[in-house]
Order: sequence, then C-alpha cells, then structure tokens
Amino acid sequence: MSTYRYTECGLDNVIIQGVEFVTDDNGEEVVSIPNVNGLHKAIAEGILLRQAGMSGKELRFIPRRILPGGVCLVLVIPRS
Repeated sequence: MSTYRYTECGLDNVIIQGVEFVTDDNGEEVVSIPNVNGLHKAIAEGILLRQAGMSGKELRFIPRRILPGGVCLVLVIPRS
C-alpha cells in the first residue's frame, strides 16, 4: 500500500494513503479506489468543517459532488 496524489478530483492538495495499484487491460499501472463517492464525501466534509476559507477549486468541488439537485449552497462573504 502506498500514497497517491488524487488530482483527478480537481483539487491539488488531496493525498490518499493506503491505496493499491493494479494493472489495467492495457498493461498500465493505475490506482484502485473502491469507494469514490465515499471519498468525495469525505473530502467535501473536510473542506466544509475546517476553519480556513475555501479556494475556488474547493468551492466548485462541493456542489458537483455532494449537494443533491435543487439544493442551494449559500455563502456569507464578509466585506473588507
């Protein structure tokens, strides 16, 4: 088992520990992620629950992956 930088989700700072690499039908080594939806939910929860602000990439990640249709994400942005 090793670590993998998961840039396919659109975020630059997601590193998965304990992944397995497998060989695909073309003979190339690829990462095996058995529960991608659960992973995306965990990433979104981590983004939403931390105290720091969100980057644009993080903000775009959440509605596409987590929020069901018709749900509006409301943000309060302080004026400076």
